[in-house]
Amino acid sequence: MSSRFFLGGRSLRLLESFERNKYLLKFLSPIMVKVRQTRFTKRCRETYRYISQYIENSSLDSLLLNLREVKIKEIKPEVILGYWQLNPTVLKSEEKIFLCWRATNGVFSPVADANGKMKLEKSSPQIRNQILIGEIDKDLNLLNQQKIHDSVGVPSFEDPRGFDSDNATFVAGTVVTEEPVDGSGRWRSNVGILNISTGEISTFANPIGKIIEKNWSPIAIDENQVKLLYSTNPLVIALVDKKSLKVEFDSRSNVLDIPNLSGGSQFVKIPGDQFLRVARRRLPVEGKGLVHFSYLLIYDSSLNLLKISRPFAFRKVGFEICNGLMLTNDNLLYFSWGEDDRKLYVMSAKLSEVLTWIDENEISNVKRKNTKRIVKSTKEMLIY
Repeated sequence: MSSRFFLGGRSLRLLESFERNKYLLKFLSPIMVKVRQTRFTKRCRETYRYISQYIENSSLDSLLLNLREVKIKEIKPEVILGYWQLNPTVLKSEEKIFLCWRATNGVFSPVADANGKMKLEKSSPQIRNQILIGEIDKDLNLLNQQKIHDSVGVPSFEDPRGFDSDNATFVAGTVVTEEPVDGSGRWRSNVGILNISTGEISTFANPIGKIIEKNWSPIAIDENQVKLLYSTNPLVIALVDKKSLKVEFDSRSNVLDIPNLSGGSQFVKIPGDQFLRVARRRLPVEGKGLVHFSYLLIYDSSLNLLKISRPFAFRKVGFEICNGLMLTNDNLLYFSWGEDDRKLYVMSAKLSEVLTWIDENEISNVKRKNTKRIVKSTKEMLIY
């Protein structure tokens, strides 16, 4: 029987409902494996065609955020037995720069199976998370580290993102409120803020009843309100009352001609009354599962999108999660990201050079004609 018959969404959902029947499971499992592999391979081909539009050649340098004057360093915190450390954000306080990151007992393997599924590795069954903070110097050395959150089970705070503030007090992040236990139950999460000084978590009311809420990007915070990006396209801003923790949406009806982006760094104010942020898009690549490609976006003061860069990688084609962006008073930008759920990186670069790179690599200006040869070489570069 040809697997092409099953590639439609309705047909696949029908098969999955049959698959839950234990009497049909033995018969359907080999078919479902083939169907999922075929669908994943098809989606990977779409990735190779898409990325090939934005690179000049098949070398990795063509995909990277290439800047001339840049410092980049892997941050190696003190080892915490049974925990992986990942996904740092960057903060500013009293002219000092800090990293804030997550330590956890569960991470994804950077290698995916033929279906694109990445295995979850856990050092212990119940969810465990710590949030740590440490100062870095101008040479990107980690000077110290301190634990500000430690949880076993739920509620648990994950993946902090800083706010663009001269005196960082809060980070936004995901608050896990329910986890499966012994195979029963499901994951549930909301978004909230963590007080760096006290360790107190404030969990926002769930705005529309979704089981999983996460990856809202911080825009601003004051005594009364927290402002975060809920959706890039269409643009939806989440406004949170700090007392009631209720969420209201400021929705823009226009749908932009850009990819569907999610997550990323906080918004950072730059000269010209504009904002800069890093966003990302997950695309399938054979052998690697869902790979994260990053984009740089510039907004005006009303948060209308002005520019968007081509997709890029910081260091490698893989599981790069950039949750941190900060601008110092001398116009130096700091980026921070996690690599493959196991490493922490920080980079500094001149704002002027980053803005020039965006101008030269705007998504509307760098599209190139696809050919089979270019798509093939792009695939080889991405899966290497």
